[in-house]
Amino acid sequence: MNTWITHDRTMTSEVYMIDGYAVVVTNDSDGPWAAADVVYFDGLQAELGTESGEYFDGDTLDTLEYAFNWSGTPHNSESTMDWIGPTLFTATPDPANGNILLDITPGTSSTVDAITRTDANGTHPVRLLPNQLPTPSQLIVRDYEAALTGPVTYTLTGAGGSQVTTSLGSDHPWLFVPVYPQFSAAVESVTGYTSDRATQTTVHQVIGRPDPLVTIGRLQTRAGTLEIWCASHADALTVQNVYSLGHAVMLRQVEHAGLDMYHFARAVTVDPFAPQGARTRWRVAVDYVEVNRPTADLAGSLGWNYSELAAAHTSYFEVAFTYADYNALLVGPLT
Repeated sequence: MNTWITHDRTMTSEVYMIDGYAVVVTNDSDGPWAAADVVYFDGLQAELGTESGEYFDGDTLDTLEYAFNWSGTPHNSESTMDWIGPTLFTATPDPANGNILLDITPGTSSTVDAITRTDANGTHPVRLLPNQLPTPSQLIVRDYEAALTGPVTYTLTGAGGSQVTTSLGSDHPWLFVPVYPQFSAAVESVTGYTSDRATQTTVHQVIGRPDPLVTIGRLQTRAGTLEIWCASHADALTVQNVYSLGHAVMLRQVEHAGLDMYHFARAVTVDPFAPQGARTRWRVAVDYVEVNRPTADLAGSLGWNYSELAAAHTSYFEVAFTYADYNALLVGPLT
């Protein structure tokens, strides 16, 4: 074979570096070359994936979507392919974990300044780690607060105002701590819902006057009870643990638009329910008070790693004393 060709192969390989050159050792036994053949490459493009893309190098002509460059000396350095087209924005539902994965690549000369979600619960900013925005770079985040009912629309501020709509499609309710989403529980069902909304209206009965004087107050947020049903005692304790942090908890459910809420528990009761001839289920009764959406950034293990753990504690015994269990260790300091 004495001509130059372009050849695509899928191989299982290991790559070694020898004097700056990549040597690919593969188990490919049915390629176009025989054993002991001498093969010369003027370009080699290795890709991880199931399909090969088109060959490029730093001399490839730019397109409307990509710019091609050499990272150093032409023909003696790495080649780069940089996205310069319009903003790429996808929203991928993850019903098993109760969240939506957002993948955003800003277009050329643009930045993402804010991400807003509109769903059955209204319009709110997507909760992020501190200082993630604004950014001109690719941003991948998980939104744990999208409603489980109806469409969910995300809108970018900046980056051309791109917009994408999806739906989560979960088949069971979720309870979780918005600031620490790793504290979450998927539950069988939520029943026994009651909702009372008091007012701050005060009525003054005036002596000698037939009608009262009324100081009108606004209707307050919901307060009442929830019955959360779990398949096992362990699941019931997981729900109880969600309420144990002292942070607002969000209920998301699949049946009624507008019923989702952020709330605190005034009391949590766990007890078994075992009707005759049926399996035992566990009821978690929550005496709740609804609150406004918390505004804090994401925290906990999403910004907590082993380097920070080592810097914060001098010994294993100090770590064991500080964190009650492994979940608490993953969350990190509750500051």
